[in-house]
Amino acid sequence: MKPRILLDENVSLSVAPRLHSLGFNVTAIADRQDRGLVDEEVFNAAIAQGAVLVTRDSHFTNPFRFDPARTAAIIHVTHGNLTATEESAILERFLLDTPSETYTGRLVSLAKNRVIIR
Repeated sequence: MKPRILLDENVSLSVAPRLHSLGFNVTAIADRQDRGLVDEEVFNAAIAQGAVLVTRDSHFTNPFRFDPARTAAIIHVTHGNLTATEESAILERFLLDTPSETYTGRLVSLAKNRVIIR
């Protein structure tokens, strides 16, 4: 079963429709009327939805502030010169190729050529 996904506002706009087309249940904060949420509200939305939070915000890599075990997982797409297409591709590859039980409740750092699951 594919995990539910919550996309933070800093994730490329093209990611949501692409993940939808692959069968994922995706909510993009950028598409919600209450967009502009502070980090704690984003985190609480992920908890409430039982969703994997996908973000580019490094604040979410602090497990003392945002414990990934309280969510389905936190996936941090590391900063860099990623195009929207590249960002979508690394997320797709990870989500399609990695069983969700491997990263449930954990912090995942994704980059072009690297995956770290903590």
